[in-house]
Amino acid sequence: MSTDPEVVRTAAEAARQERPPLLVLDALVERLTAAGLGDATGGGVGSRATRIGEGLSNVTFLLEWGGRRLVLRRGPRPPHPPSTHDMRREARVQRLLAAEGVAVPEILHVCDDESVLGVPFYVMEHLDGDVITDRMPAHLDDEEGRQAMPYAAVDALAALPEVDALAVWLGENLPRSPRASVVHGDFRIGNLMFARSGPARVQAILDWEMATLGDPLADLGYLVATYADRDAAPTPLDLTTVTRGVGYASRADLVDRYVARTGADVSALAWYETLALWKAAVFCEAIHTRWLDGERPGDEFGPALEQGVPDLLAAARAASAAG
Repeated sequence: MSTDPEVVRTAAEAARQERPPLLVLDALVERLTAAGLGDATGGGVGSRATRIGEGLSNVTFLLEWGGRRLVLRRGPRPPHPPSTHDMRREARVQRLLAAEGVAVPEILHVCDDESVLGVPFYVMEHLDGDVITDRMPAHLDDEEGRQAMPYAAVDALAALPEVDALAVWLGENLPRSPRASVVHGDFRIGNLMFARSGPARVQAILDWEMATLGDPLADLGYLVATYADRDAAPTPLDLTTVTRGVGYASRADLVDRYVARTGADVSALAWYETLALWKAAVFCEAIHTRWLDGERPGDEFGPALEQGVPDLLAAARAASAAG
């Protein structure tokens, strides 16, 4: 248990306080245990919370019980403007960055249920390290360490904005387009109707709402990016998952077929695949945001994008590297 007056054990103790505490341990432990982050047999016995960090806005606690150490982060006590202290957004940004290899703690649980602590919060892994303020850790307090520490900070900064980096890469590597042709804009297996009998034959190309005149390789890049290849990591664009099975053509086979049929130069195809995946990540993030804001109730696709958007960005990065 903590001696911090902002931390209480029970809801009854919280009710006796003049203003709501920042943590109610019993409710918190119950929630985290249900989420698989506690000791289900011992409950919250021996649990304690210690405020850490120097934040003057959002609040951070070290949680300890059952031999486990976690870190909880929550906003300040209400009221405050709804657009500030958004724990869901803060946690989501870190999850996206973690998927791109940026050094951030692993987010273990996000709680929107304000009945637990009065505000949304999230829990992350506890990392055993040093936060440098007014003194250097002993193992770095020499000439080499003092020189290396600021450079390490710059290196960490340079590892940030993957989405922006992909946008820059797309701009710097813009290929020379061939003559304009009809571009479907959403050309994928799921937008084709196949004949019910005989050999495989496309009976109709559906969903032309995004059709335009443009670079035909945009459609090929999108088809390849959305094609579920058994050797490629899945993304939210893999809507026709059957092609991951044994016996289906690979993405490379599709490209070879296109070249054989059209004679097109596809040397820059990686750019079009990257563009398709990058655009998908952007619009999927918008879908997920609307779902979080309650604009898409009952939508099963929205919550899946918490991991889906990082998957798209990872695929875009891999495609750009191939180019």
